Parts: sequence; C-alpha cells; structure tokens
Amino acid sequence: MLLRSLPKSIDLQIFPYDYKSLKNYGKQDAIFSEYNIQLIVGTLDPQVEGIPYMGMETIITNGEMDYLHQLIGKYLTPQELRTFNENIMKNFTLSNIVNQLTILNPEKVMNIVEEIVGDLEEKLNKKLDIANKVGLSIHISCLIERLLLKQGIENVEGIELFRRENKEAIEKVREAFSVANYQYSVEITDPEIKYILNYF
Repeated sequence: MLLRSLPKSIDLQIFPYDYKSLKNYGKQDAIFSEYNIQLIVGTLDPQVEGIPYMGMETIITNGEMDYLHQLIGKYLTPQELRTFNENIMKNFTLSNIVNQLTILNPEKVMNIVEEIVGDLEEKLNKKLDIANKVGLSIHISCLIERLLLKQGIENVEGIELFRRENKEAIEKVREAFSVANYQYSVEITDPEIKYILNYF
C-alpha cells in the first residue's frame, strides 16, 4: 500500500517481513545484514533497538509522519511528496487495509472486529482514542487471520507473571473474542491477549 501511494518508483525498498523474526532476533536477524533498515511499519512494534517504528494507525489517522516524510522526501520533489500524502489518505482507510491484509471477507471481519473492540471497551471500562482504536482494529483483523492460518503467537516473555496478575482482564478478552471463536472456530492464546491488553 505504501508502494502504491508513491507517485513514481524510488530507490528505496519497501517489503513485508515476519514480525516474530524481528521480535525474537532484533538486529541479529539476517535482514539487517542484507539491508540498511530505516523504518519498521506495522500493527505491532517488534521493538528493534535503534530502528524507528511507525504504527499503521499513525498513517490512517494522519498522525506523526515526519520520519516517513524525511525518508521518502529524499527521492521526491515537493509536488510529488504532496501527491504521496494525498494517495496515502486515499489508500490507507481502515477498510482498504483490512481488505489488503486479510484473506477473509473484509466486510464480515470488520463487523466482527467492531463488535469485539466495542465489547472490550465496555468490559475493560476504558474508551480508546481514535489512534488506538484503529490500531487495535487492524491488529484484531490480522490476528483472526493468523489464528486461522495457525500462525498465532504461542509464547512471549513474562507470560506466567502476566497470567497471574491479569486473570480477570484475560477472561474479559476471551469473552469479547468469543464472537470470532464462533464465526471462525479460532481460539485466542494468552500471549495474543497480552498484546491486545497493551492497547488499553
């Protein structure tokens, strides 16, 4: 979607990469010996030391994109950069992203995600701001697909402590996620719940 937003081809590569590899290996991952990585864009921050991260919700809500503009701007004229920004606004709507990122029916999955997010806000008694709401919606859409493809996160550092300290919240997330269990026969794991609760 970023590539499609560019008004012309530039000498900067943008490509998808595995979150788990970045999270587990950080700068030891092979990608860092092959490329000079400048920025990571995604739905979850893999927290790679020294590499800036930008959440998808930042792009959708037209938030702080200075670093992306600096990177891309080196290869574009001011007019081309304006065109890039206009294209970003058109391409990065929530429905477009879900359409691109999942193999699922986007309309159906968005309805389910909307229900889950609303239920989570109610059960956890916290209203999310627009950026976090958009970020969580994208995250849950991708999560449902990953669970369907049996690519869910099974373990994460500190999970035992998290389970002990968050029993009630974990149960509330499971309850909110039950609509996805019913529709897609997927089971959410505790590490995935931990990432969802990070939004709150």
